[in-house]
Amino acid sequence: MWEIVTDFFKKEGRESQKVKEAKVDLLLIFMYIDDSLKLEESSLIRKITKEMKWENLELPIEAYINTTIPKIREALINHSKFDSLLDSIKERLGDKKREKEALELIKKLIDIDNLKDEKEINLFQKIRDKFNLK
Repeated sequence: MWEIVTDFFKKEGRESQKVKEAKVDLLLIFMYIDDSLKLEESSLIRKITKEMKWENLELPIEAYINTTIPKIREALINHSKFDSLLDSIKERLGDKKREKEALELIKKLIDIDNLKDEKEINLFQKIRDKFNLK
């Protein structure tokens, strides 16, 4: 899983802070979609935060994640908030290439454990539809 996610974040040094935040949001949505955070996922978040070139000095990445998690949890139980969150992620990603990369990340993460979780598959479909990708 680590390699898949680091490939997604590899270009982050050349990307805007908005794009970095959108990518973190997307990763957190995937991690919380099944109502639990696995130890491996928690470790992954810590690894990413140590390696990421975060530019928002007023809100360090750990603080960003801590303030974003409750918003994501709320969005996962409220359809209009979830839709708004996906709109925000789409806007911050800024182009079809990044949207496609984000969708590919979710697909790879779903396939990694060979378990077809309905919530994860529904998330993939919602992101695909929101980003107008087929």
